Amino acid sequence: MRRASFLFWLDLVLLLTFALLQEPETTGLWGHEWISIGLAVLLFFHLLVNWRWIVGALRRYTANSRRHRVNTWLNGLLYLTMVFTIFSGILVSRFVLPSLGLESSEVKMWRQLHSLVADGTLAILGLHVAINWDWIANVIRRWRRGAAHPETHGGRSLLQRLGLEGVGRTTVRLGKLVVATALVSVLCYLPVAALARAQDPRGPETRWQHPDFGDIPGEVVGQILVVAGAAVVGRYAFKVRL
Repeated sequence: MRRASFLFWLDLVLLLTFALLQEPETTGLWGHEWISIGLAVLLFFHLLVNWRWIVGALRRYTANSRRHRVNTWLNGLLYLTMVFTIFSGILVSRFVLPSLGLESSEVKMWRQLHSLVADGTLAILGLHVAINWDWIANVIRRWRRGAAHPETHGGRSLLQRLGLEGVGRTTVRLGKLVVATALVSVLCYLPVAALARAQDPRGPETRWQHPDFGDIPGEVVGQILVVAGAAVVGRYAFKVRL
């Protein structure tokens, strides 16, 4: 499998998973929380695979074109909102934290911000799709002509093509990513902890105890349409494709 094809499928899984998580009633709250943990793992893997691009984009930021600079900011914003959404969801979780012997937060603002930032992330995902549309189209074109042009990898393994061939190097990158994510989480926590005072009076969570799997296709399609709408707006109205 080509590196580009692998990244395409990984990104698609991330998008579909995030769309699924927008409506907790489809999976039930237990499923919603644990699927979110799976999303966090996939997100870390996504960042590790794209580590070289991230470092290169930051080092060459001033020398890059306007489009690349906008793309760098957009990816950074998407990372921040994803981290905030997952972190705030963990703080108010009814299953994940208790399973670790920890108490979830009863601060009402966390729940409000969790939903608000998650909704905003859908729009950012749409802009992300818009600015990377040419890359997506090129991957699809390669599939269509794949039978006539078999893949050649020069004897390199998939891990080598993904930049994950060295255990030590990958571990160092993972450590840096964990530190950066922890720092972002702390920076998210401090202002909310300083400002929030109202507690959530609802007590133990009783909603969404029973999943409604039959609604999953419709809900996911609905969220994908939101992303598609944001992509169209970004591509044409806001001219994100620079």
